[in-house]
Parts: sequence; C-alpha cells; structure tokens
Amino acid sequence: MCLFVVNLGLTMAQRIPAWFGPSGIAPQMPVYFYVASFPKARRVLQDAGLITLAYAREIPHTLTLAEAAAADRADLDRVLGALQDFFAHRRPRRQRNI
Repeated sequence: MCLFVVNLGLTMAQRIPAWFGPSGIAPQMPVYFYVASFPKARRVLQDAGLITLAYAREIPHTLTLAEAAAADRADLDRVLGALQDFFAHRRPRRQRNI
C-alpha cells in the first residue's frame, strides 16, 4: 500500500507532458489553447513579450498568437521560440510507434 501511495505521489508530481512537438506551435493557433492546456505557458508568453496577458483575466478564445504579438508589438519569432522551448521540455519520455 505504501509503495502505491509513493508511486501515485511521484506520478502526480511530474509535469504534464505535451503530446505535440515544436511543429505544433503556429502563429495561427489561439493563445487560449496554450494557456488553458498548460497554465504555466501564460508566464512564458508574458516573458516573451505578450505583456497584456498579465492584465487579462480571461483570454478571448479566438485571439491568435500572431494577433496577440501584433497588439503588444512583440517579436512573433521570439514568442514562437519561447513556446517551442517550453513544450520541448514537456515531451513524453517514451514515444510509442502507432
């Protein structure tokens, strides 16, 4: 029983893996998708230049990364690179061939 509890605790302590690769990061994807799926991505986006996210309680579901970067006058390539780095570290440890 103790081993089960320890295993459960260790499993829950691991970060949530991203099931898509860096190629899944695209300018036309909604900001809401990244932030809703991975709340820590909000801070990554803020650090990359999307400063309005710090003040927004709710993110419009249709706001794309390109639109958000243009509105904040942020470098879109920097925003995309930051997200790619963020999600590259959240890839599953093992990948199955399907």
